[in-house]
Order: sequence, then C-alpha cells, then structure tokens
Amino acid sequence: MPVFFPFPQARAEVFSPVMQRPNPAGISGADNVLIWSFRQGAFLGNRMLPLDPFFGRWEGDVRIENGNLVQSRALVETVALKGPWEVSLGVRSEMSIVGNRDSAEVVRLLKRRQDLPTGNVYGIDVRTSGFMGEELRIARKWNLNGVPGLSVGGALGLIHGERVQDGTIRGTLTVTGRRAYDYNLSLDYAYDVNYVYSAPLDPRSMEGYGFAVDLGVRYQKAGWDLSLRSEDLLAWIWWEKANVTKAIANNGRRWFDSEGFVHYDPIITGTERKSRVTQRIAPKVSGEATHSWDRVSLTAAADWTRDTVFPRAALGLRRSPAGGWWKLIYDVHYRMGGIQYAWGKGEFAVLADALEPGKIGSAGLQGSLRW
Repeated sequence: MPVFFPFPQARAEVFSPVMQRPNPAGISGADNVLIWSFRQGAFLGNRMLPLDPFFGRWEGDVRIENGNLVQSRALVETVALKGPWEVSLGVRSEMSIVGNRDSAEVVRLLKRRQDLPTGNVYGIDVRTSGFMGEELRIARKWNLNGVPGLSVGGALGLIHGERVQDGTIRGTLTVTGRRAYDYNLSLDYAYDVNYVYSAPLDPRSMEGYGFAVDLGVRYQKAGWDLSLRSEDLLAWIWWEKANVTKAIANNGRRWFDSEGFVHYDPIITGTERKSRVTQRIAPKVSGEATHSWDRVSLTAAADWTRDTVFPRAALGLRRSPAGGWWKLIYDVHYRMGGIQYAWGKGEFAVLADALEPGKIGSAGLQGSLRW
C-alpha cells in the first residue's frame, strides 16, 4: 500500500519584517510520519531613501527622523517535524543600525558632497548590532486540553557565531568651512570587519557560542486565530577573541581632493585588541489576530523590537473552503505591500515599497516547502 503523507493546512503568519520563524505554538507535524521542510526568508529595509542611493550618494528626497532604523534579517534552514516536535538546522543573520537625526543629516551632507553649513555642530549617536552564524533549534508545541483551541510552544536555539558587529559611536562633528569639518568621536565597537576605519586585526580566529529562547501562544475558536509569539526573548552570544576597539577618534592628517573636499587620516587614541565580548540579541515580539470565513479572512498584526512598532494588515482570499489562502499584505511602518500564498505544503511571500527596482527602499522574501 502507498504511504500517505499528511500535510495539515497550517495557517502561515503574515509576512513580518522582524520575525524569522512561525509561532512554535502552531507546529503542525504528523504523529506517525517524519516530515521534512525547507524554510527561508530575508528582509532589508529603511524609511529614509531607496536602497540604490542609500549605498551611493544619497540622491533625491531623504526622510530623516529622530530615530533612523536600518535593518536586515535572513534565514535559511532545513526542518524536520514529527508530532509536536520540530528540529531545524540552518544559517541566520540579522543587522540593525540606529542613528539619531544629526547622524543621518551628517551622512546626507557628506554623501552628497555638498557645501556644509559652516558653524553647525552635530551630535553623533549611532548604534549597531548584528551577527551571522549557524543555529540548531529544537521546538515543541503543547495543546492545553483544559481550554479547547489553546496551545503553547517554546524553542531553544544553539548558536555558533561567525561574524559580529556590535557597538556605539558617539560624539560631535563641527563644520569649520564649506568643505571642512572637525570631529571628536567615542568608539566602543566589537567586529569581525571594521567598517569605521581600516584596522589590521585578523577576523579569522574569532567565533562565538550562544543560545536563543522563543515562546508562543495560539488560540483558535469560531473562525478566530490569535497568535502571540516572541523570538530571542532570552538570547546572547559569547564571542571569543573578537576584535574590539575602545577609543577616541579625532582629526588626523588633513588632505583635500580635486573637488576641495576634506579627507582625514584619523588619530585613534585608545585600545585595539582581541577580547571576550557578550552580545545581547535584541528581543522581538509579535501579536496577530485573524478572523476567517469560508473564502475571506482579515488579519491585523504588529511587531515590536528596538523600541519600534511595526503594524501590518492583510486581506485573505481563497477559491474554496479547502483551498490555499492568497493574502494581500500592507506593512504600515515600511509602507510596503505584497502578496503571500499559503497552502498545505508550504507558502511564499514577496513584498516591496515600490515597483521600480531603483526606487525600492524596503523589500522582503519568504518561502517554505514540505515534502
């Protein structure tokens, strides 16, 4: 007799710019069959300007706020499910940069190579945090029989870190002429590659070990599907032999290019060394409420991380009560829209804040497949 592989019609959460994985309280394995799955997702976004000029000269309109967040995330993993258990192995990364209004304004002026407002003093405050590494994750779901439709879940991930960016840059930049400035910056920075200035430290000997705890709750009743989940609620990586700079950076030797813009060889006063570093991975929380009818569903959701809220909403449609869901999604924070399709064997989603590639400032991609 042929073997029957059950693929339960699990509801996929609406694409999130923050969350990497589904709610562990929604694990939908089969008791008698080992199901394999492939899962991947990626997001890169900011609200200041499109990505093309962001990595270039910051041309066009720039939207500068009191807190300017640039963030990315990526995940590729293989998943095994059986009953209420899920085991996954893959590679994940995340990166965020948060800068105050003055920091973004300074970058805008310098990137555009414009005349500077002489006499202005800018207060610089930039925080960066990110890592890349492999993660082995074990998750489990429990149905609470005392409350029909209620389930809880948890996951523990063991992380082997390979790359790190974690630190702060604070200080002042004073404009001394139309194309010249002085600066005094305090650096507290751990890194595999130094993106602030050229440093001779070797990144190859460093690595980190850590863990991450995820939790979730899900409630389903009378067409309602309520989900509350957290990722990296408790999560740290301990890095051995990380490159660390704790120093003050000031103007060094000054020279001018052919257009009259000043350049510096900075004077770094402080320490550069290999050191142990403890990195806290930022916690993330997501709440989602969906009400479904036979062929229509409505979803309202919001994420939170790094003191920022990311609201989103979706309209779902399907051709039959047993069919897969097509969802039209809109993310309020990044002003991006897209589509998502979920069926018994997987799901995919694609979102962006513009249709023309050169105007995209935020974009996400997500997919999974069971076999």
